[in-house]
Amino acid sequence: MGSVRAFIAVELPPTLRQVLDELTGKLRAGTPPRVVKWVPADNLHLTLKFLGQMPVEQQEELVGKLHAVAKAHAPFALTLTSLGCFPSARKPHVIWVGIAERNLDRLRALHHDVEEALVPLGYPAEERDFSPHLTLGRVSRDARGPSVRALGEVLGNHEVGELGELTVGHLALMRSDTQPGGARYTRMAHIPLAQSVVAGVEVDAPGR
Repeated sequence: MGSVRAFIAVELPPTLRQVLDELTGKLRAGTPPRVVKWVPADNLHLTLKFLGQMPVEQQEELVGKLHAVAKAHAPFALTLTSLGCFPSARKPHVIWVGIAERNLDRLRALHHDVEEALVPLGYPAEERDFSPHLTLGRVSRDARGPSVRALGEVLGNHEVGELGELTVGHLALMRSDTQPGGARYTRMAHIPLAQSVVAGVEVDAPGR
């Protein structure tokens, strides 16, 4: 049946995507051309687990594992804040938006349980520490020193406060397809967390 390139993520609502798209626009305006490949707003998400090539016939069992994890976690809110880059502003490779400390322990617990649940299916737990962030752009491999340093200055001089709140109400199994214009992400499964009705309002998937 083949396989698909897949990952597990928390999706963003349209309102947050718009805020981040506006931030990206401001950064792009001050950045030398063709230095950064910016992530389209529709592709913005919070990655919990990259799976790589997932056998299609494994999807049902994998989703079942995710449902078991989701039942043990109630929805919670995260605050998007700060602008940064890996590995440093002097030599940026990845540009990202971070997450405030509030409820970060709950996100780490959810991530840990997802990791542990998928080990029996052949997906080893990540050895590196979990560093939750939303990738806004990646620096081109062809970018030259002066352009990269100019980008670092733009990032260092651009301060952001709280960008918005993200409610983690479900997990999403996502498919990634490479196309000429870049990657296209498609949701394969929507897995609600326990108690997915908060204050009488269903915590649903963005754009559902």
